[in-house]
Amino acid sequence: MSGACASRLMPGSRTGGPGCRPIWRLHNCALTFRAIGRRCRRRTSTRKITVKPGLTLRCLEVLAELALANGDVDGCITHADQLLALATRGDMRALVGQAHRLRGLAWLAVNAFESAQNELTLAVTLAEQTGRGRLAWECHGALARVAAALGDGAGKKQQRSARPNDC
Repeated sequence: MSGACASRLMPGSRTGGPGCRPIWRLHNCALTFRAIGRRCRRRTSTRKITVKPGLTLRCLEVLAELALANGDVDGCITHADQLLALATRGDMRALVGQAHRLRGLAWLAVNAFESAQNELTLAVTLAEQTGRGRLAWECHGALARVAAALGDGAGKKQQRSARPNDC
């Protein structure tokens, strides 16, 4: 996808706008599925083509992020719930944490602060247990926004200082 094409999909996407990461990740998922489709057509119909389960989960993650970036909270929660169910079944703790982060951000978007705080706390715990610094950093930032919305200045300061510096 060229830069001009990406800019038409979402203004500011090449310069780090709010939809930058999901757009490029969705594009990568589309390329992967297109390559799988080509392999399927080249092979005989008796052979099985297996798709790595992680790819499906990553695409669900991207769809949830895109829904959230577009203001579709219900869509985000739906995709995050699917991601959570599949990642839990496969014991993929980092993706379970990502699903909780997405759910937390969706709840934060509709001002359901207690639900957002619960989901984000679960996500940051899993991120720290699995060594996912960026996920922990994003969760602490969102928890700081929750604390600010609740008028908890000390909680906001605590979450800001808890962000890992190596992200």
